Amino acid sequence: MFKLANNIAMIPQLIAAEKDYLIINKPAGLIVHLPRLGYQEPTLVDWLIKNYPEVKNVGDEVKLRPGIVHRLDKEASGLMVIARNQESFIWLKSQFQQRKVLKEYLSLVYGQIKKEEGEISLPLNKGAGRTKVKPRGKENQKSNIKKAVTQFEVLERFQHYTLIKVRIETGRTHQIRAHFANYGHSIVGDQKYCHSRDRKRKAFTKFVKSDRLFLHSHRLGFYDLNREWQEYRSALPEELRKFLDTLYLDAKF
Repeated sequence: MFKLANNIAMIPQLIAAEKDYLIINKPAGLIVHLPRLGYQEPTLVDWLIKNYPEVKNVGDEVKLRPGIVHRLDKEASGLMVIARNQESFIWLKSQFQQRKVLKEYLSLVYGQIKKEEGEISLPLNKGAGRTKVKPRGKENQKSNIKKAVTQFEVLERFQHYTLIKVRIETGRTHQIRAHFANYGHSIVGDQKYCHSRDRKRKAFTKFVKSDRLFLHSHRLGFYDLNREWQEYRSALPEELRKFLDTLYLDAKF
């Protein structure tokens, strides 16, 4: 059962409730669904079943993730689309598989990215509890290696950080986090993928929260069952906006 009713910061925000789908704004710190049966921590799925019980029998794995078409890291926040019926689930899932869904994020990374825009195309290998860039020389070995493509655009540069807009063509687990860590610009607040050199910098300790990445899904677009394009936006959460405000007070480049 969902037990966070008294913690307003952990309750999902309903953006839209359409006949076939829901758009919600997931707070950081809330896991989307059970990673396994018997998991005790409250999830987004608990909230969905309590408030929109029709999703209970929607999806491929209704015991673990009913209504869930895509995921968002526990430590990240932002927009998600939830299917309210099986027809919508199949239709939305097909768009994610065919890369027709617009998924755009706002993120702050350590260091100054010199390029104005770029693309990170590095296959990812999920294993040993962590997503990693594909090891060299492993092409002919069986593995969980999958293609992954991340595009970015620089929005603002600060002394020790870069604010970026990110679009992903693929939706691999921890894709953005793993890609930017390998690119040499780890996402601010990322405890798991933080580049070793960033851990030694004062900038790293300036924003450290165990339940918060500076990663927010702020734009989501897809076709509904009527084949009409739908697009939603979400502003940066207050805690991220306030941190940015502190950077604007410092000297900028």
